[in-house]
Amino acid sequence: PSAGDALRRPIVLWGNKGNRSPKKLLCSFCGKVKAGTDHGMHVHSVEITDVVISGLWYAGADMASAKNFGPGSVIVIPAGWVHVSGCRPGSDCVFYHEGKGKFDFKPVRPKILDQKSGN
Repeated sequence: PSAGDALRRPIVLWGNKGNRSPKKLLCSFCGKVKAGTDHGMHVHSVEITDVVISGLWYAGADMASAKNFGPGSVIVIPAGWVHVSGCRPGSDCVFYHEGKGKFDFKPVRPKILDQKSGN
């Protein structure tokens, strides 16, 4: 599923996570992601900070290096960092999100190794 499908009933605290938000406007909202959701490789245009309220969130450069973050964890994702994230199975994830501009989610295709050259 796409990130928009997994996010259920976000509560915008200030700013606007939609397309009408000026780029300079900060954005803050609470969100809920279904247990077992994998957002795959993606990137954001602005730095974001998430605080896990419940569930087990993960994030990392790829699935092999992704770390788990439980309630109370603060995760800072730099602008332009290609990463994976999602909610581990077992319990939905609830989080507070703050961004330094409007929220975006840009999927990134993982590089496929050239089998002939090994690169």
